[in-house]
Amino acid sequence: MAKTKTTQQKKTARKNKADRLLQELGRKLYSDDGCEVCGGVYSCLHHYVPKSVSYALRYYMPNCIPICVGCHMGIHKRNDPKIINTINEIRGKEWLEDLNNVRRKEIKDTLEYINSIVDGLKKSI
Repeated sequence: MAKTKTTQQKKTARKNKADRLLQELGRKLYSDDGCEVCGGVYSCLHHYVPKSVSYALRYYMPNCIPICVGCHMGIHKRNDPKIINTINEIRGKEWLEDLNNVRRKEIKDTLEYINSIVDGLKKSI
């Protein structure tokens, strides 16, 4: 007999699906434009505010920066202030304020919420 997945296992699987769809949307939107920081070859969407810090910003497109491998590693491996400052300069003060406002929103981590994110991302792709 097959094991029934717990609600937490279902949520984790759907979050993984949503994360993959978000990156697919990024490829669709930005692969021709390249890295927002240096103009290099687009690699992925980088979460300016990490997913672990704000669930409200996890699938919020203004929090997703199209970036190349080198700049992405520069942020994650070296916390390179030049890269972060460049993003801040390009995006501006209003963008940072918006992220801070959205960051404070309370999002209920329910399977229904995650399913709505997956459905929305599918429609955008």
